[in-house]
Amino acid sequence: MRAFQLSLSYVFFFVFLTEIERKLRISNRAFRFLEENRRDASEESFEASVQLRNALQKKRYPAVLLLNKYALNITLNFLCNVASFPDVSDRLLIFAFDHTSYDKIHRSFPNVSVLYWRIEPFADTFKAGDRAYQFFQLFRANLAAYLSVKTEGFWMIQSDTLWRKNLFEVIDPKRRLSDGANLIFDQEGTEGLLSKMKRTNSFKIWQPMSGTTF
Repeated sequence: MRAFQLSLSYVFFFVFLTEIERKLRISNRAFRFLEENRRDASEESFEASVQLRNALQKKRYPAVLLLNKYALNITLNFLCNVASFPDVSDRLLIFAFDHTSYDKIHRSFPNVSVLYWRIEPFADTFKAGDRAYQFFQLFRANLAAYLSVKTEGFWMIQSDTLWRKNLFEVIDPKRRLSDGANLIFDQEGTEGLLSKMKRTNSFKIWQPMSGTTF
């Protein structure tokens, strides 16, 4: 019986070490991937974009939305949802990571600013935790840092949300922010623990920003 328990312990220990090795291997691949592609998410890449510069000259308070073709249908639904709200379509600034998304949105909603922002890893589907997802988080963080300097304030939004009212009219940053704060995050819920959990899917940055580190 004791020999069986020891054998079982060895099996669990081996499985534990194997799982650690697997996660380290995944982390190392993701880190190398970020190093190889980081220029596509750098401030220099944003600064070099003529289309982004021209868009920001017209939109001092943009609402930024990022997508590839796998989020196209839900984004089209979102654009239909907000089309009747004053000022929303004019404030939207969409980064389309593949030409299919860019072309469809550009033709369906010609009044919405959409940029064709080709980044190869974002053209395919990805899930939380994989290397493309980690790179997406880096891209979004660096873009937010860049926009915090180049705009007077902006929203970072996602299309998997049904707006019952115009978000830009419901939330007044001047009333909600105090004591030098300049960030507004959405939350998981309104009661208990959920009211303290930030989703970071949508957030608002209001100038002036004291720094650009995220």
